[in-house]
Amino acid sequence: MSLHPNDASSPAARLHAALARRLGVDARALAAFRALVAITLLVDLLLRATDLVAFHADRGVLPRAALAEQYPLAESLSLHAVSGAAWFQACLFVLAAVLAIALLLGVRSRLAAAGSLALLVSVQLRNPLVLNSGDVLLATLLALSLLVPLGERWSVDALGRSDRDRHVASAATAALCLQVVTVYATNAVFKLRGGRWLGGDAVRDVVRLDSFTILLGNYLAEIPDLAGAVAVPWLALLVASPLLILLTGRARTALVLLFLGAHLGMFLTVTVGLFPLVLTAGVVLFLPASAWDAVERRVRPHLAPFALDWWADALTVARRRAPALPTSPAIARWRRRAGLALAALALVSVLAWGVGSVGAADPLAPVDGAETEDYKWAMFDDPPAAYRWYGVTARLDTGREVDALGRSVEDWTAPPDAARTYGNFRWRKFMSDIDGSGVTAERLAEYACRRASARYDADAEHVTITEYERYVYDGGTSPTGQRQVLRYACPLQ
Repeated sequence: MSLHPNDASSPAARLHAALARRLGVDARALAAFRALVAITLLVDLLLRATDLVAFHADRGVLPRAALAEQYPLAESLSLHAVSGAAWFQACLFVLAAVLAIALLLGVRSRLAAAGSLALLVSVQLRNPLVLNSGDVLLATLLALSLLVPLGERWSVDALGRSDRDRHVASAATAALCLQVVTVYATNAVFKLRGGRWLGGDAVRDVVRLDSFTILLGNYLAEIPDLAGAVAVPWLALLVASPLLILLTGRARTALVLLFLGAHLGMFLTVTVGLFPLVLTAGVVLFLPASAWDAVERRVRPHLAPFALDWWADALTVARRRAPALPTSPAIARWRRRAGLALAALALVSVLAWGVGSVGAADPLAPVDGAETEDYKWAMFDDPPAAYRWYGVTARLDTGREVDALGRSVEDWTAPPDAARTYGNFRWRKFMSDIDGSGVTAERLAEYACRRASARYDADAEHVTITEYERYVYDGGTSPTGQRQVLRYACPLQ
């Protein structure tokens, strides 16, 4: 479904040209999107690798038997659920890293993207309890990217080719662009419904949520009025997100740069998973040709010392000697038809998702099973009124009371940084289910027994999970409240 005009003189052709200009994507923007998605995949793998056993192996918090009981469809579809051994998970992680690097370099880009998507969905299904909406958006954008020529520019695939497109306009590029704008626009609707963003109260509360704030966010918590001043410009930017499609040229470039600055600020202030990286990859799709021309003019002279022409020639020879995928006119024809049908379906699905998520159809169900308050916060609605953290301690047979998960917190009632008590955002997401599910608390306790016994070379007798909570209000935060969630007797080792 091409958006390119056939007869430039007719009104229909002029409409097609306008749509192609606004819903098409510069090939270099697709290349930047491809690279940023690949980098996000690698970052995700690195973060997951730090908890490879905890979240992906049978010795972790969600063994395969528990996964099959709680999420039977996920267990049946996940390649990572074939084995619960840590070495098997490590092999799949290495394979995923190789595919992500191939995608980054543009080596068989579409094949690398398809393989990356398959392993990404597989690892997500292996433990749904640690997912948030950023993970879902990453998988969605990666799936939509299979329908566009990711390797058209700045890739090994494009070396030695003279027929490279500068601008790609189709239903698939429209679906990609509309998906990104839909995320921004629906978040604007949620914020306007909440009513606390216009006055800046929501952002002032966000920076006081110590379990979410990091880096600059910790400093902004001491200057809440400055944080509140950010609320209205950010909300205005979200409301203006449809202009990413309507504007062209320098005006669009300026708007994209504002969004990129906002995502950098998000990355430096709050821990919301992969969202800043994924949204950064999505918004660069809107940079027009004039912006990329300016980038190339400034960057190209500095690349000469790296003898890129020599490397290009060598890689071109290697690419030509690589075995080609089987093709024929009939296969090419069916591929075009299938691509057209999938692109049209993707476009319709994106539009339907946007309508449903703002309440015109059935509301979007929380994919991670979070409570209503947690789900709204995941969609950037009004923040919760309190923040929590959890202490997981074990009593050893030697009489010592130790931190079972290795967080090294001296005083759990007053940690210097509540966000660091979780380790990372996936632990925070997992522990957010403790209140709603006693089963999750027991699985965590079982893992903590094994972890503490191995870490301290002594048998753990029992594990205690304690919840700590502080409420946020205009004058600051409340004193720490605490309650025991579970006291679990460890099985004999």
